[in-house]
Amino acid sequence: MTGSELTFKSLYKDLLEDADFKRWFDNVKRGSVSYAYESLRKVGYLCSKYGKTPRQMAAMGRKQATNFVLDLVGDLEREKLSGATIANYVKAVKSWLDFNGIHIEQRVKIRGRDDVTRVADERLPTPEELRRIFNAADLRKKPLVPSWPSRERGLRYLPTSWEMTD
Repeated sequence: MTGSELTFKSLYKDLLEDADFKRWFDNVKRGSVSYAYESLRKVGYLCSKYGKTPRQMAAMGRKQATNFVLDLVGDLEREKLSGATIANYVKAVKSWLDFNGIHIEQRVKIRGRDDVTRVADERLPTPEELRRIFNAADLRKKPLVPSWPSRERGLRYLPTSWEMTD
């Protein structure tokens, strides 16, 4: 491993053992390292969700691949994922399929694809939500988690949990 290469932990790292999938990943990585890892996660998730390997996806015919993509859009919409997130799954799968010579020409329509999440729609986490997040951290890494004060209260680290302070 070279000094410039990052090490990473991923549930789907074993997919890179397939030589063709590794070639695709490396090709995507030459364009954008972050997008390559995101694509690995997206394709890996879909492989586990549908019980397929990347090689099985690559062996599909054009019609079968088109149906697969349309079905996954419907499934992810039923899971209430945002349109932009679904579009990212489709983009990753289509990239893998394109790499294998399977070009989906059918326009894939995704509800809410261009909807933008506005900052006005977001909110700060409540103190209870922050406590649950911090308490989920690995005990050895808790000291590395910063204490983010809210407007009303601060947080302090105690060895066993995060306590709210006034």
